[in-house]
Amino acid sequence: MQFAGNVPTVLDQFIQQALLQVLQPLFDPTFSDASYGFRPGRRAHDAVRRAQAYVQEGRSVVVDIDLEKFFDRVNHDRLMAVSVKALRRFKQRIRMVTSRHRGVALQRMIADLYPVLRDWVGYFGFSEGRELDTLNGWIRRRLRGMLWVQWKTRRRRTNSDARAQARNPLSPRS
Repeated sequence: MQFAGNVPTVLDQFIQQALLQVLQPLFDPTFSDASYGFRPGRRAHDAVRRAQAYVQEGRSVVVDIDLEKFFDRVNHDRLMAVSVKALRRFKQRIRMVTSRHRGVALQRMIADLYPVLRDWVGYFGFSEGRELDTLNGWIRRRLRGMLWVQWKTRRRRTNSDARAQARNPLSPRS
């Protein structure tokens, strides 16, 4: 609810203040003691005094870090890259759930797979790579492989394959 010109309404200001009062006590203790920006009881003058004290102690360098423009300048491709370690952990978890010799029905396996996928899609969904498409195909192949093992005999595989093709003639054969 804002008027033209992005002037916050009284309700917006009220909500922002309420959130600040609830969240600030939770997060403020986790900030560095050297942090002065937008914190209660701290001003720019306090930061300057602290820097002067460092100089008087004999330190020769004072670093001012301002994150205001950080997200404008950061390489977003690197920021959103999926780590190899995370990808390996995800695949290990999927292999465990979709093991071909696990001895559970496909519906059960999919039900067990769903929470894992739901958690990880939030992680991989932010990446700008093609991880989700690649992983989707890989998981489908694992599920088809599990079905293939469960069908056991060549005759049952062929008959099931033919029945699936008859039901949906447009689907590619796996």
